[in-house]
Amino acid sequence: MRTKEAKERMHDGLAGVRRILAVDPGATSGWALFEDGVLVQSGVVKSTDRPGGGKEVDIVDAFRVFCGLAGLKEEGTLVIEDQFGQAQVKRKKLVRGEDGKEREVEEVVETGLAGYTRTVEARQTWEVFASMYRWKRVRIMAVTWQSEAGYGRKKRKERKELSLADARKHAPGIKNENEADAVCLGLWAVRTARRKQLLGGEAREAPPPMRGGRRACSRRQESKQ
Repeated sequence: MRTKEAKERMHDGLAGVRRILAVDPGATSGWALFEDGVLVQSGVVKSTDRPGGGKEVDIVDAFRVFCGLAGLKEEGTLVIEDQFGQAQVKRKKLVRGEDGKEREVEEVVETGLAGYTRTVEARQTWEVFASMYRWKRVRIMAVTWQSEAGYGRKKRKERKELSLADARKHAPGIKNENEADAVCLGLWAVRTARRKQLLGGEAREAPPPMRGGRRACSRRQESKQ
């Protein structure tokens, strides 16, 4: 889908909504609920063992979370992260060397599209739940909100650290990077809706801008003029 068409579809999904559920899908899915542009709740859906090895999102837990958030209240919009496939999935482990000292090394857990497939399955699970409650559904590429946040081109570890720092400004107790990404994704959706004057409900103070990004660049350019 072309960029212009994708933006129009995104704006249509955010038009007039008062409730936004942002989700970072995966074997461990982070979520964040916003009402009238304000973060009211966030958390993580646990993972479960996958037949044949590995982990996948616990569908029962995800459904329990979504039903609890949706309830019998008004409709909302599911804003869920989309991304490109990964060539490799790695994890760190401690290995004891010949000198008796432990060192941290990376090992490849899986290659190809196995990890990406699990993310797709998790995203589809959340979208099915949203469809059951007649919620709008909007997919946002990870690079889109991360670029505006000011850390789109940084390495994964640094992106996660910055995401945690930004999310903790709104919810200091956040410890999980998936939950932090969901909060930052939701903040991005709220800001996007406010810029386009699409967010429904009472007018409230917008969340502070995220570090760097296009908004900060534009302000710097205006100050120079």
